[in-house]
Amino acid sequence: MKMKMIVTVLNIALMAGLAFAGENTNLDTNAASVLTTHGFQYVTLSEAQQKLLDAAMDRLILVQQRKAQTRSIDRAVLYLWETINIAVIQTPRACAEYKGYFWFSRLNTAEPDDQTFRAGFAVKKGTGDIYRWEESKPQPKAGGDGKPAPQP
Repeated sequence: MKMKMIVTVLNIALMAGLAFAGENTNLDTNAASVLTTHGFQYVTLSEAQQKLLDAAMDRLILVQQRKAQTRSIDRAVLYLWETINIAVIQTPRACAEYKGYFWFSRLNTAEPDDQTFRAGFAVKKGTGDIYRWEESKPQPKAGGDGKPAPQP
């Protein structure tokens, strides 16, 4: 009876692990575990998210530069965790790999992550370069005289 219960528990754990691995097909089990432990969820970027990150690349501001080798997203998470003061919340933050960077959505605010990647931190793959970006603010439209419209 005890052996049957152990086999059942192991089978349930295996099925749960396979289901989780199916959601994170781009990550190995160890990387997925590191992300989960530190409150991150790896996402496959939509077209809209990719466009936001393409635009963010022009606004990246270097925050920290050290000798480091961040060649995987789990190493980038550990590096960020040790280097940057991250706002802690109870909901997972989105992260992804795109165009030579590891992107971490909304780490600069204590608000829940909306997974839009409008703001956050990026770690350049293979380096210790940490960048920050923020959502671009729309510029006020100019009045008829060519001067910016008055701010309310």
